[in-house]
Amino acid sequence: MKSPGGDTSIECVAPWALRSRAPGTGGSHRRLICFALPGYALPLIGSGEKKFRKIQALLTDSGPARNGLAIELQNLNNISSDERSPFSDRVAAIPEDVHFRVGCTMIDLAEKRIVIAGGSGFLGLSMAGYLADAGAIVTILSRSAPKVSGRWSHRVWDGRNLGDWLTSIERADAVVNLAGRTVNCIKTPDHQDEILRSRVESTRVLGEAMRNVSSPPPVWVQMSTAHIYGDPPSVICDEDSVEGIGFAPTIGRVWEDAFASSLLPNQRGVIMRTSFVVGHDRGAGGGALATLGLIAKIGLGGRVGKGTQGMSWIHETDLNRLFTQAIVDDSMSSIYIASAPNPVSQVEFMRELRKAVGMPIGLPAFEWMVRIGAPLFLRTDPELALYGRYVVSKRLADKGFVFEFPTLSSALKHLYE
Repeated sequence: MKSPGGDTSIECVAPWALRSRAPGTGGSHRRLICFALPGYALPLIGSGEKKFRKIQALLTDSGPARNGLAIELQNLNNISSDERSPFSDRVAAIPEDVHFRVGCTMIDLAEKRIVIAGGSGFLGLSMAGYLADAGAIVTILSRSAPKVSGRWSHRVWDGRNLGDWLTSIERADAVVNLAGRTVNCIKTPDHQDEILRSRVESTRVLGEAMRNVSSPPPVWVQMSTAHIYGDPPSVICDEDSVEGIGFAPTIGRVWEDAFASSLLPNQRGVIMRTSFVVGHDRGAGGGALATLGLIAKIGLGGRVGKGTQGMSWIHETDLNRLFTQAIVDDSMSSIYIASAPNPVSQVEFMRELRKAVGMPIGLPAFEWMVRIGAPLFLRTDPELALYGRYVVSKRLADKGFVFEFPTLSSALKHLYE
């Protein structure tokens, strides 16, 4: 089904897009309405003929501008508390036989020179491949060459000092900085020091490089962390929310401060506070999802601790699209949350993951079990599993950014098909 905008398609796998009696035929049971708007596949859960007719009015030529339809409809979804599900139930209310996926047109990056610092890992290879597919000339900066080959070049850098890699910055159209030691580890003092230094020093040396070339990139897109908001148990954080306390929020603040001081005065800078990225293994590991998927497959993917801790996530395709948008869109600057619009609890995440891998059971793990087992068997920090956060980007919603995978079920279905 083509959207009214004509540039985005939607696949709606269901007996019919409207699953209820038509208005005027009696009954007040819940309905699922799926609209193909310019870049949106928007399910609205609710009941009542009045609401249905309001939605119909929005779709007429006399309604609001097409590029505002999705936001208008999102607002309509909240017209009254008795006509909608709570935030956490909106996705669960969609029948299992209905799946949505928005097919979004790739931005043309033909002949644009893009440098990815710290691009040899899970996220870097995903982004390098995506940008190359869009026509970009991609250079990866990393300590060692990527484990797989691709349509990119590689320059060696240590993330601390200027070197021969400096020439790749000259006349580049954009720099993307993903550099930083993984946080998926036991937080020993040495590891904490490496986590901090790898982020701050790599950011500073990129800033130094910008000042040592005659034609620096006009835009710098910088990775950051959604963990900067700490671990509030139920609050949904956006870009305006108060930052948290503790090791991870401190890392986030120092990282972003290093970026702010390294950015050139006339350079456009964009910070992406990124949540948990789900994606494929392209030869550099599959990120945390690979470990969680294995746990789910052997029947251990149940509730962890209370199970209510937030798991904010984003599909790798949407992350790559978001970084690409930041590169080409001159109106984007400052801080954005890079996370899908439907965060879930830990227990909901693992339920969807078990469904995706075909495992009907998931044994729970009490907090004491995680605190012993995570460092002993998985060599990681137990608090990564025991705590979490719910984040949703207000700025991306205001901008009308379209997520190809807005729901966890659609994201995992795509990754495990």
